[in-house]
Parts: sequence; structure tokens; C-alpha cells
Amino acid sequence: MAKLQPKEILAQLDQMAVTDVCGFPILGNVNTALGSLCLGAFSDGTDWAMFVEILAQGYSSDGMDGLRDSIYSYGSSIIGSLGWSRDGVLLVAEKGPFWPEFEFREHDGSPIFALREGVKAVRVRGREIAVPKSPGEYGEVGVRLDFPPDVQVQEFLQWLSAAHSPAVFEPDEELLTRLTKPLPLVLRLHEWYHPVMPDRELPSQTETFQQIAEVLATGDPTKYKPTRSPNTDWRNWLI
Repeated sequence: MAKLQPKEILAQLDQMAVTDVCGFPILGNVNTALGSLCLGAFSDGTDWAMFVEILAQGYSSDGMDGLRDSIYSYGSSIIGSLGWSRDGVLLVAEKGPFWPEFEFREHDGSPIFALREGVKAVRVRGREIAVPKSPGEYGEVGVRLDFPPDVQVQEFLQWLSAAHSPAVFEPDEELLTRLTKPLPLVLRLHEWYHPVMPDRELPSQTETFQQIAEVLATGDPTKYKPTRSPNTDWRNWLI
């Protein structure tokens, strides 16, 4: 088979960004509270796949309230639809006794959505995880609290993914079941520069995805050397 070329990878990403409203991730969404992201790139030099996972608290009337892992799929060996699909939304923690309600509070006249007091543990993908007892435990994994001791929902999700990433994001072995054949992992990212409006700033025009395409085509993770600062922190996407 022909060797992968970056331009064919970028062509698919561009096409998804401009032709399908759910084709490429838009991180600002009024129906979710953005937490953390994970990008996994897989390639064997002839076939490729890229998965973007968005961990967020969902609010809707469709039975998907709770912690969602929304998976966007791209590649030459994807089984099923490219981009986002209903099959790619995993409810990894359902609202209930083991996934806490968050509640509105005010700080200096501004409302925030904060973790309810007294929550001791959550259950994610069937695994019980103890909730930090002090604000310092969030800082230990690099999570900054804006209004300590209150913990906003986005800050809690950041802590959850930083401290317990294997429990919240889809395991590689499960992602590979979405492919026609297994491919090796060549790059994993938890932060990057993401276009604000992907249909106006196309992936092919964005350094992040230009370099990811090079990594996928060559299998060389050192091709990813971004000069732009990451913008995937939830504070950049408040609506």
C-alpha cells in the first residue's frame, strides 16, 4: 500500500470541519461543562487513526446527564462514521448517588457551578474514586482552584482526568475495536492549540494538526514541536 501523506490526513480533517456540524470538535458548548481532553494518534505508516476525547459534564433532556466522554474519530480504518456520532458518546458516570450533583453558588456576585459539600467518592466506569479532602490535593496534580475551597465542576473534571486518567478516558484496547485493524500509538496529547472555529481556521491551517499529520505519516512523535501555547483549558471556552 502507498505510504501515508500528511496532505491526505489534513484533507479528511478539513472536510469534516466544513461539511458536518459535528465533524470536528468545537470546545465551547452551552450544553456541557468542559473538563479535559485527550488526543490519541495511531499509525503503521499506511493506515492511520486519530481519536479526540472530550471529558465534560453534560446537561440535557436526552438521558445523558452525568460525566460524558465524547469521542471524535478520524482515519483510514475507522469502523462506522467519521467525526462525532451518538455511538461515540459514553456516559462514564451517571448522575446519581455516585456521581454528585453540582450546585450554583455566588462569588463576588458571579455564579459558579461547584461540587456539593460532603461528597466523599464518585464512581467512574464502575470504579470508586475518593474525592480530595483539601484544596491542596488538587494543586498536587496541577489543578488551580479559582475560588477555594469551592471546586468548580470543570476543576473537578480536570483533577479526575489528571489523577485518574485511565479511569475516565477510553482505554486504547477499546479505541482499537473501532478500527478495521490494530494500529500502534504514535502520539498522545492532553493539551494543544485548538482552532476556535474549525470551519474558518481549518485543521490544515493550524500548526497543531499540521504537525500531528506529520507524526501520523512518519510514525515519528518528535515531529510534534508546537510553537503556539495550548488553549484547551476550560477557562478559554466559557460561553
